[in-house]
Amino acid sequence: MQWINGLAKKLIPCILAIISYSFVFAHSPSNSSSLLIEGENGMWMLQIRSALTALEQEVHTRFSADSYKTPEEFKNLVAEILQKDLSLSFENSPHIALKKPQIKLGHETLVVYQFKGPEQLDSFIFRNESFRNIANSKNVLFVVKKGIDKNQFTLNRHNNFEIRLVADGNNYRIFGPTQESKIKYAWFVAGLTVILLIIVVLGYKKKLKPTNYTTNGS
Repeated sequence: MQWINGLAKKLIPCILAIISYSFVFAHSPSNSSSLLIEGENGMWMLQIRSALTALEQEVHTRFSADSYKTPEEFKNLVAEILQKDLSLSFENSPHIALKKPQIKLGHETLVVYQFKGPEQLDSFIFRNESFRNIANSKNVLFVVKKGIDKNQFTLNRHNNFEIRLVADGNNYRIFGPTQESKIKYAWFVAGLTVILLIIVVLGYKKKLKPTNYTTNGS
């Protein structure tokens, strides 16, 4: 009972923060949130909240505006996007299978997953690229867990919508870039380098190109 009271105390500020964000989410496609909640007996809940317009934009970008006819078909496409671009892995564990989401469509849309996870959560990696096609996309992650105080983190393009957190006393802290983020950054640098080399070579060739002169006969 004491643990439940303690969890409730931690939930209250999270809920208040999410409620205040909800006014933003409902009107701003660029803002979304993820809420990871520890339950009992190793059960966890993951909630994703966003503006409906954000999901519509992602569906239209990845598929087409004519890719669905009914709300159920739209939900299936949303689930397909999340299946590909949403992942969660715990320390010494494979990626958690996030399946059968409950999707509640509305001005602010809610997606809920329930799954079995570890009772001890010392570190984990969370990735949510579901809204990557939206300009200035930002996803705020809240973590509600027994004994943890600091629980709010931001995913955006600067960290490739992926974050690694480790327990440090009563808080979680960010623990460097993930291996996947490093690989993406390496490819970005390599691609940028190739583009710059092409520009330099083309500019050099243009400079060496002979100039045609015309001579006037006398």
